[in-house]
Amino acid sequence: MIIQNGLSDSSIHEMDSVEAALQKDEQPDLVLLDIFLAGMDGLSGIALIKDRWPQANLTVVSSDASGDTVKRALDTGANAFLSKAQSPSHMLDAIKEALSCHLHLPQASGESLALSDRQQQVLDLLVQGMSNRMIGQRLFLSEHTIRWHVQGLLEALGASSRTEAVFLARRKGLIK
Repeated sequence: MIIQNGLSDSSIHEMDSVEAALQKDEQPDLVLLDIFLAGMDGLSGIALIKDRWPQANLTVVSSDASGDTVKRALDTGANAFLSKAQSPSHMLDAIKEALSCHLHLPQASGESLALSDRQQQVLDLLVQGMSNRMIGQRLFLSEHTIRWHVQGLLEALGASSRTEAVFLARRKGLIK
C-alpha cells in the first residue's frame, strides 16, 4: 500500500510467485522480488527474471538480510537488496532511486542525454579513474550495483570501454 501510494504515477503489478511474474508480457522497469515466495524461491528466480527482462532493475526485498543472503542475491544478478526491517519511507526512497537509475535516452537526436543524480555521481567518480570497488565505497553501494551503473552508462553513451565513456561524456558536456 505504501509503495502504491508513493508511486501513484507508476504501473504496479503484484505477483505471488516467480512463475506468475514470468507470464507477464510487459517489460518492467523495476522488479521487487521477495526471496520467500510460493513455488520457486526468489533467489532461484533471479536468473530467470534477468534472462527474461535483462534491462529491468531487479531489487530483492527480504526479511532475511544476512550477509550470505545479500551476497547470494547480488552474485546471482540482483541490482540491489532492501531489508524489510528498514522504515517504509527509506524503502520507498530506495525504490524511487532504483527506478531513477534507468537512463532516459533522448527521443530526438538534438536532445541531450539526461542522467539521474546517481548516474552523474558514478560518472564523476569514473572520470577520476576510480575502480568500481572504490566508487562503491565512496557512494556506500555494492560493487555489483556500481557495475550495473557503469554498464548502463556505457550503453547510453554508446561506449565500449570506460575510457571511451569518459571521452564521450566530455564531448556531450555531461562532466561537471
